[in-house]
Amino acid sequence: MEKQLYDVRGRQMNIFRLARFYKEGFVHAFFYRVLVLVAPIYGILILTSLIFVYPAWIIPIFTLVVWVLFTPQIFETAKGAAMIRSGGADFNRFNEEYRFTIKVNYGKKQGYGVLLPFIVLAVWILGFVVFLWYNFI
Repeated sequence: MEKQLYDVRGRQMNIFRLARFYKEGFVHAFFYRVLVLVAPIYGILILTSLIFVYPAWIIPIFTLVVWVLFTPQIFETAKGAAMIRSGGADFNRFNEEYRFTIKVNYGKKQGYGVLLPFIVLAVWILGFVVFLWYNFI
């Protein structure tokens, strides 16, 4: 008989189980799954707008929806880049001994990467505001 493993946190495909113990992972996974459904509709809408004439507000509204859904992906990508640059020292939960080892190995690369995701997020939100200003005001 095959051995079955049981995870007390719930089934792996149920992303709502993440909400109990890993909020950031839940937001990332939930927005990603919604984006997977919305992005093909948005792409088809963009392609068909070359042939058909839609009201002027439809494509900007879909662009805003995709922009909001893509925001956690941008943040997590920048966070991953910061973690790679620092060897895992940024955004960690390591004990003091391991932190010291990382600091010895990576030196000055450590610490500044914590700001990178927030800088990228600020630029992303600024682009969102400019898009809103240009299209709706």
